Parts: sequence; C-alpha cells; structure tokens
Amino acid sequence: MKRFGRTIDTFPWYRHYDLADAGIHSTPADLAHFIRTLFSTDALLSKRIGAVMTDVPASVASASEYGIGIYVQHNPWGFGLRWYTHDGMDPGYHADMMYLPDFDVAIVLLANGSMGEATQIYEELITAVVDTVLDRGVSN
Repeated sequence: MKRFGRTIDTFPWYRHYDLADAGIHSTPADLAHFIRTLFSTDALLSKRIGAVMTDVPASVASASEYGIGIYVQHNPWGFGLRWYTHDGMDPGYHADMMYLPDFDVAIVLLANGSMGEATQIYEELITAVVDTVLDRGVSN
C-alpha cells in the first residue's frame, strides 16, 4: 500500500493469525475478470477441476451450497438461476464476487466498511445491483 508517496507494509495489520485467508489486494475489474474466466473458459482450470470445485455433496441441504472455495447458489433473488459466488467480510471491508453463467455476467462489489450501518447499506446496495442485472437479463 502506498501512502504519501511511501510504501507501507500492511501485512502486520491484516494477517489473520497466519491463516490461509490473509489479505488479498485486487480490484473489482480484476475479480470480475477472474471469476468469469474461471467458469466460462478452461484458461485457468480444466473443466474437470472446475467441476470438482463446484461439486456440492448431496448431504448439504441449503440454498447456498459450498463447493471447494465457491458457493454454488440457486438464485436467492427468485429467478431460479444457478450462479457461483465467493464473499468475505471482516472489520473494515465487505466483498462479493459473483458469476451468473446464464447471462455470462460477473458482479463484484467491494466496500471499505463493515459492521452496523455499513453492513445494512452494503446489503441494500448489492441487492439493488443484482436486481438491476437480473431485471435487464430476464427481460432480454
């Protein structure tokens, strides 16, 4: 991270106690490109590995089923569509990355804020974005 022209090492502030989910630095455009490429081509993974990532055990009975690193959802917004997502939230940020294969569209929302009112605003915003995309996609 750069601040006032100098590089600041943010690792000590955000290292998640040495767990695998320590901080990632990216942009919404890069994340959208990543998730679309992950599921619409075999440029990153073979189709076989992609199928393994999205294979949800039959014992999982949920609207939001977790494969290997990816949630395989059947649209919680009511259109019955399948999509792939990964999200995250910790103090100070929210992140959602979604790919809807039926529309070949990726949706990414990142926010520098979480907890309390920030969470409420974020949830309203992500719902509005998805509703807009689905309204346009369903009517086309």
